[in-house]
Amino acid sequence: AIIQYPTTVSGQDNTFYLGTASNCTLRRLELVGGYFYAIKIDTGPCLVEDCVIHGSGRDCVKIPGADYVTIRRCEIYDSGLRDPSNAEGIDNVNGDRMVVQDCWIHDIATNGLYPKGGSIASVIERNLIQRCGQKGISMAQSSGLAFYDPVANPGCYSCIDCIARNN
Repeated sequence: AIIQYPTTVSGQDNTFYLGTASNCTLRRLELVGGYFYAIKIDTGPCLVEDCVIHGSGRDCVKIPGADYVTIRRCEIYDSGLRDPSNAEGIDNVNGDRMVVQDCWIHDIATNGLYPKGGSIASVIERNLIQRCGQKGISMAQSSGLAFYDPVANPGCYSCIDCIARNN
């Protein structure tokens, strides 16, 4: 199945949005477009598996604070069609225990993927990351202090116990 939204219509922000749901699985979908994001995940746990995610207005995948998100065997590409100045493949801000495995992330306007904003125990492994405008993987990107959890991360570290291996 293909779910597609335009990148040019304000108010059609996300092609697919997981708001207050939990324990969701998205499998074998093609998610295209969105004014901001092809997929935005606000709550976890969530599994995104065997999907093709591309052609977003900004980030292909946005994870603002959702924990236990797993993205596996996905192809993610062509971010930032509307605004390439801040357009990641996967942008995780303070989402703990994110797992990204066996994905092909390519042709990204800025960073391929990163856990930041105080992400704890995220794992990035066995991915092929190509043709990114900035970094392939970043684990040291700063975020505004409002995004950090002062109880779990009083030192405001960008990442804590995150691992990138075999990419």
